[in-house]
Amino acid sequence: MDSWQVFVLGVLRNGLNVDFSRLTDFANNHFLVRIMLQVDGVFENKSFCYNTIADNVSKIDEPTLKQVNEIISFEGGKLFS
Repeated sequence: MDSWQVFVLGVLRNGLNVDFSRLTDFANNHFLVRIMLQVDGVFENKSFCYNTIADNVSKIDEPTLKQVNEIISFEGGKLFS
């Protein structure tokens, strides 16, 4: 699991206020979430283990997610200006 995937799952967890079981379901079974995770759809063999998600996503807190989000938004804004 790379940093981008941890970030996406962290944002989903905090934004939707879901537990790790639901987050694992999203990561493994929901097409749009898998696109955001840069996994090609639901039918690719790549799957995410509950423990891997819980171990990695639990290491980032909400203030860190907000800081990373601000940086990504700022840099993305420079691309379109």
